[in-house]
Amino acid sequence: MDYYLLIGGLKKGPFGFEELLQNGLTADVLVWHVGMTDWRKASEMEELGELLAQLPPPPPNTSVASPSVPPKSWLVESILVTCLCCLPFGVVGIVYAAKVDSAFNSGRYNDALRYSQTAKNWTLWGFFVALGCIVLYLLFLGIIALIGSQSLY
Repeated sequence: MDYYLLIGGLKKGPFGFEELLQNGLTADVLVWHVGMTDWRKASEMEELGELLAQLPPPPPNTSVASPSVPPKSWLVESILVTCLCCLPFGVVGIVYAAKVDSAFNSGRYNDALRYSQTAKNWTLWGFFVALGCIVLYLLFLGIIALIGSQSLY
């Protein structure tokens, strides 16, 4: 008897009884053969019970469901740091920020989190380095002004 399988919305077959396992038979696959009025799950067909018993059980679901919202990308902040503060740190922040959404959309949530954290680190370091430079520059100007004003007297 020839069997047809419905896998991912595509009809495959005809297959002989012995060929079903090699062609994607699982307990949830829909199966049809001549004489049936409608497609049925393989697990509901008695004659396929012997074949289904040979299949390993499905793997346990050990993955944690990924959130539906991507982690913060830090793209806007990285661009601002690049333009206003510290070009090298900001550019590296932009590179990692650009990777966040693409990693999330391809299902790599852990990579997206790592890219987000790296973008955040580079962006904040760029901001604080620039802030430190500005403070040092203002201190330097204050010292120069103080020295200059003392020499006038």
